[in-house]
Amino acid sequence: MSSRSARLAAIQRMFLEVEQRWGGNLNRDNSKIETIDRIDRDALGRLLRHESLAIRIRNYLDPQAARELGQRIAFEKDGVQNWTVSSVRGLESSDVEVAFGTPFNVACANGRDREYYDNVSNATAKLRALSGLGSPLDRLRSDLDDVWPDGASVARDNESKMPRHSGLTRIMRGPTRWKQGFIHVDELAPLSTSSGLFSANIYLLMPEVDDSAGGNLEIWPLSWRWRYQFYLNAPTLSALTIQDRFAQFRLRERLGAPLLIHPEAGDLVLLCVQRPHAVAGFGSGLRVSLQSFFAHQGPGRPLLLEN
Repeated sequence: MSSRSARLAAIQRMFLEVEQRWGGNLNRDNSKIETIDRIDRDALGRLLRHESLAIRIRNYLDPQAARELGQRIAFEKDGVQNWTVSSVRGLESSDVEVAFGTPFNVACANGRDREYYDNVSNATAKLRALSGLGSPLDRLRSDLDDVWPDGASVARDNESKMPRHSGLTRIMRGPTRWKQGFIHVDELAPLSTSSGLFSANIYLLMPEVDDSAGGNLEIWPLSWRWRYQFYLNAPTLSALTIQDRFAQFRLRERLGAPLLIHPEAGDLVLLCVQRPHAVAGFGSGLRVSLQSFFAHQGPGRPLLLEN
């Protein structure tokens, strides 16, 4: 074993011992899922301050129009690729495909950041064409801009000022490889009332399966606020960033039961992606959604949408 490997193994053993001795309290809070009729400032504020676990808006889009758009997207042949994720073996394929663009972090990891920016306008035009007029992502950005005191806009590259994707299409096809769902976070960081990373998910198609849990959104009300709490539970929490079967079993054992949302076509769900979440697997059918990440940067600064 090389000296570097030996040091890494020693560090892992140290954190395992720390968790076994002093860890265990994963700080679940009492936040709940809110169901409201439309995006409003008060509800959005509660989510950004982590007083709410998630916000669900039923029929944000007309359900039939959502299903028709989902079908058109699902059967597009061009521009669909797998959303690769990290594992203990490196980047691996996942249960999710994306259409008309590449997530920013994936593009950067593959040295394709210039290609990413060049693709944004074409991808936006494609989704608008499939939607008829403006896309649902256009409406989402406008609604957030209307209700949030400091507005909302699309993130841009610091140097070229070219815009990032305001969101991307997610396609899942049954049977999924993760039957229970893949628990993860999109940013591993303590929760803060003045900043954070969130996602907005507009559901177009849901799988029609006998198991009513198929395609459910699972969210765990985990609420760690200081890095010290992370260090006490580092082996468990770090597993939220990798795709590993053994780690998933351990996470389900330690995190306890999640809160559930069974989205329907046309629904919008907002949540903090620093909290553990997963999509329950399903044996057949399609699950199509539009997803945008948005960053809360604190008072006096707009919400920034990107993907």
